[in-house]
Amino acid sequence: MNSPKSKAAGIKEAIEGQARGLTAREMRTFTADAQSVYQLVKYGLANLRTEQADLSRKLPSWTGTTVTRCEMLNEMFMDAAMEVRVSRPEPDTQFAADLQVAASLRKLMLLQAEGAVLAGLISHRELAPILKGRGRIDAARDCVALSTLLKKYAKAIGSRSLVTPAQLEQAREVGDRLMTTIPARSMKRHVGVELRQARERRDRLFTLLWEAHQDLWKVAALTWGKAQVDQFFPDLMSQRHHRSKRKAEVPA
Repeated sequence: MNSPKSKAAGIKEAIEGQARGLTAREMRTFTADAQSVYQLVKYGLANLRTEQADLSRKLPSWTGTTVTRCEMLNEMFMDAAMEVRVSRPEPDTQFAADLQVAASLRKLMLLQAEGAVLAGLISHRELAPILKGRGRIDAARDCVALSTLLKKYAKAIGSRSLVTPAQLEQAREVGDRLMTTIPARSMKRHVGVELRQARERRDRLFTLLWEAHQDLWKVAALTWGKAQVDQFFPDLMSQRHHRSKRKAEVPA
């Protein structure tokens, strides 16, 4: 005989399989507040459980297994919704600000360095390697290299410098920071894939939850009547989501 825990695991596995089997046309895109939906479903199912005896009299085939399945679906849906929240990357405002500062300082330092080359204060051979390369990572390296180069010839340039010592130090700091964050951001590209997968799983489970809940709403209407049923078993039709053409199954 299977234990309750192994039986529940079997039900969950079956639900996951059914969710994966949904086609794109059958799926509903969830756009409402997950916590609100979870609480509404939980509230309605708790009320329905108190009417088990009455339902058994009205529906001879009623066993209550659809309530258990819907409760499990509700928990699985909420877990999936939380996974979406965890997978969603936080906006990196510091990175955007660093890129803007680096571009501005690089332009200013290049102007200074090229002027110093024309004035014979810096060798073009020292500046040439810095001028090679394109892209964000090269711009970050240029900030560090130009800062180092201009500090080296600071005395020779003297009062003719367009860049302050504070700006040279800022360029080095921003360049160092970007050389760390740019590769790290490239490594995080998989986060977008994880987020899409988490959203898809949530939507698939919500589709099954919505269908199961709609079936049980019909059962609840037999107990409380259509005029009052929403007070005890709230309908999810008011929740914002994409409608599919998938037909509801008859509850057992």
